[in-house]
Amino acid sequence: MLFRKEAQDCADPAKETSLYDVVCNANYKLVSVPANALLSSMGIDDSFPVYKKYQYRFGGPVIIMSDHSEIAIGKDIAVQIQVSEV
Repeated sequence: MLFRKEAQDCADPAKETSLYDVVCNANYKLVSVPANALLSSMGIDDSFPVYKKYQYRFGGPVIIMSDHSEIAIGKDIAVQIQVSEV
């Protein structure tokens, strides 16, 4: 018997949720970013607008775009970044 998978794996983007759990092809504003020297050096901090372009399967990285730059963020960091829909 086949069951249709509901869209429960994608959280509601209207409330704050992790960057890893929101849907792709949408704009978000970063609400909370972990203290990470690499993210800071790229200018990624709170209230930073991003476009989530793609998320690789099986725990792969998330690709975000900002200012015409594509940045890959690993799952371990993406689950710590809280976003809200713009």
